Parts: sequence; structure tokens; C-alpha cells
Amino acid sequence: MPADKLYWRGVGGFVAGLLMLASTLAAPPPASGQELEPRAYRTIPVGLNFVLFTYIFSSGNVVTDVASPVQDLDLDLSIATVSYLRSLGLFGRSSSFSISVPYGFISGSGRLQGELVSDSRSGAADTRMRLLVNLLGGPAMSPKEYAEFGQRRNLGASVTVIAPSGQYDPTRFVNFGTNRWSFKPEIGYSSIRGRWILDAAVGVWFFTTNDNFVGAKREQDPIGSFQAHPRSSMTR
Repeated sequence: MPADKLYWRGVGGFVAGLLMLASTLAAPPPASGQELEPRAYRTIPVGLNFVLFTYIFSSGNVVTDVASPVQDLDLDLSIATVSYLRSLGLFGRSSSFSISVPYGFISGSGRLQGELVSDSRSGAADTRMRLLVNLLGGPAMSPKEYAEFGQRRNLGASVTVIAPSGQYDPTRFVNFGTNRWSFKPEIGYSSIRGRWILDAAVGVWFFTTNDNFVGAKREQDPIGSFQAHPRSSMTR
């Protein structure tokens, strides 16, 4: 193969490495299987609306293997996420619906076989939605009723869905979007005893098949997760 083609193939591999790191940080939580959200199963009054904007910025050098052809790797990564949550009353139980839409930016540079190369990319990641219902211990209440309520134990269930709405190019190995659906049923527990609060959740991520992954199919086995978060608090 001509030297120039070998060079650009190497550059393509380097760029893929850059974006793979970015996708690991910006991709939906199934990549890690761990996503504890403290107080997710706490009782909240119905009729409330929450809008949340989060921004993550990471910049710096990335350590690579000494035998790797890529050295002096430096990345700038930004992830902005807009989320909305609405508290509901379903079947007389405290419930909520939330939706989150992230958008990522990445740029990076490094030396490939001694020559400086760089690249950048931006795009929307997949939209995430969740419906949560407290089955035991969390009745639907107005804000006034909630002010007189003292939570003890809650047992709830939720379903999270990640839709393939993110930016996706079937000719690339790494994308901000995944081109597949993801589903996570989960059971959660929340307990308050004096100053002590315990949050715990167990669930399983299921994934559909990506039928257009660089001309092939990409499948993934289910990912189970268990999280627990005990803590002390002066507030109920």
C-alpha cells in the first residue's frame, strides 16, 4: 500500500481513538452500567417542574502506551445537557417523568509517528427518558400535604429508555449516537431513619441491535447494575 494511504489510515485510527475516549465520557450511562442517582426514589409532591442544565468540561493530556504510535495526546471535551423533570401522581402514587438531551464537543491533537495531527467533532448524543413510580410508601401528595409528610421507606420501579436520536454516521466506528434503542427496568429503595438515608437500586440494561455499524451488525449483552448510597443527613 502506498505510504500516503498508510499515513492517512493511521491518522484515521488516531482520530477514532480521540473520539472513542470522548464517546466514553459523553455517551449514555449504559457504557458504564453504574449511574446512581441519590434520592431518585424519594417522595416528592405532584405538580412540580424542574429544568436542569449541566455542563462538563475536561481538558488535558492523555497517557498512552509507550509502544503506541500516538504520543503527546491532548484533548478538550465539553458536554452540555438540558434536562426536564415533571412530578406526577399515577395510580395515587408519587411519580415522575424526566427527559435529558446532551450535546458534545471534542477537539484533540497528538503526534502520530512523530508528526502532529489534530481533529475536532461535535454533535447531539442520544435522548434519555425515564418514568418512575413509587409503589410502596410514596403516596401522591400536594405540596401542602407533603409539608406534613414524614417519609420512612419507599419501594419504587422505573423504566429508562434511550432513543437513537444522536448524531450517527455508519461509516465511523465512534459516534455521539448509538443507532440503537436501550431499555432499563429498575427497582429502587429509599429509606430514612433519623439522620440516616439509604438509597439503593438494581436494574438491567437491554440493547437492540445496531444493524448499520460500519457495514456490519453490532450486538451487546445485557448489563446489570446494583448501587447503594448510605449517608447521614440532618434533614429528612
